[in-house]
Amino acid sequence: MIKIGRRGSINFLLEVLGEQGHVAYPEKADNPIDNLEKIFKELHKPFDSGSKRFQPTKLIITSIDSSNFTSNIIPGKVEIRFNVRFNDKFNSQQVINLIKKGLNQ
Repeated sequence: MIKIGRRGSINFLLEVLGEQGHVAYPEKADNPIDNLEKIFKELHKPFDSGSKRFQPTKLIITSIDSSNFTSNIIPGKVEIRFNVRFNDKFNSQQVINLIKKGLNQ
């Protein structure tokens, strides 16, 4: 058996900013974690259904980190790392453009 094993892969780091504050006064803060659902609802849409040789292109979240070690403080930012493993229907720039478009939505 001969198998084509190479696909494209891009790692992303996304920083979502908010406004830090105390949990007792959430109306004075803007929790960036609350925005993650909206962001990844847009980015997790299917890219394609795969190709003859490869699986569908897929985005996988690998890390979410607010660097907040205090349980009563709303963080001011959150970093999300994710990877897009893509098939032969895309090139790197096309994937980057799709991610940018999703973020702009």
